[in-house]
Amino acid sequence: MAKDDFFSRYYLSGKDQNWPFSPVSLGYNRYAAHDMFPHGNHPASRIGTTRHGRVLETITLVHVARGRGHFWSEAIPRTTIPANTILFAHPGLRHFYRFEEDTGWDNEWLELKPEDALPLMKAVGITPADPFRTFPAAAGVARRFRELFDVAVSEPGGGVRLASRAYCVLAEALALWRHGGHPARSIEQVEKMRELLESDLVNATTVEAASHLCGMSTSRMRLLFTQSFGVSPKKYQLRVRIRRAQELLMESNMTVTEIAEAAGFDSINAFSRQFRRMTGYSPRTWRLRDA
Repeated sequence: MAKDDFFSRYYLSGKDQNWPFSPVSLGYNRYAAHDMFPHGNHPASRIGTTRHGRVLETITLVHVARGRGHFWSEAIPRTTIPANTILFAHPGLRHFYRFEEDTGWDNEWLELKPEDALPLMKAVGITPADPFRTFPAAAGVARRFRELFDVAVSEPGGGVRLASRAYCVLAEALALWRHGGHPARSIEQVEKMRELLESDLVNATTVEAASHLCGMSTSRMRLLFTQSFGVSPKKYQLRVRIRRAQELLMESNMTVTEIAEAAGFDSINAFSRQFRRMTGYSPRTWRLRDA
């Protein structure tokens, strides 16, 4: 779906709430720095204040996709939450969260009935005193949210498909929490790996060598990198090479052979094959398509 600055759906009447994991509400906000708060129209029960917060009888799962904000509750003091944070606001607990003025943020949320979500949250150790974690990235959660919003638009009355998509969002977040909740050192190592894969495409290091430079085994790095970015390090590197080639095809007068070399491919044949596979075009056709 096209992404505006604000989208929401509330299902507070109880209609179509018989399916397990049926959302109580869902939506997203894109706040620029120093933007007005809040965006859109919300029921009075869902609007809190920085000082007094709000109390809900539901679970709210929040994904901060960009920017920075803060969160506080009766269980923890005000804490900064950066991008790629997954947050769970617990029922019956006064709390509040919003973006920082100097950064803004993009966030998306899913509100669920506690009887559906709480048992699964407890199983992975999510508690009022430990309600959020920050990851190198959360591509899988963002993807599941997009699928949820697509169904919310196409089927505004809710129903079983919406409930199933909501469950997928929760399951993805819980899986990331269980397997991807890495300490700060691991986050730094994965980010260093990403920088190495992007830094010098002509003399690109292998995944094995880059993992060693990051101080992590290749198998462990593959696991953490894939959880963070949604693709393996090798596929990520290939995407970077193809993206660089696309830029050079459009912005330079280099030959296709020169571009293949600049993007780090061993041969023109390997470059042409991968470029066509990933874009649907040959390099020459890509260059000419907007001419």
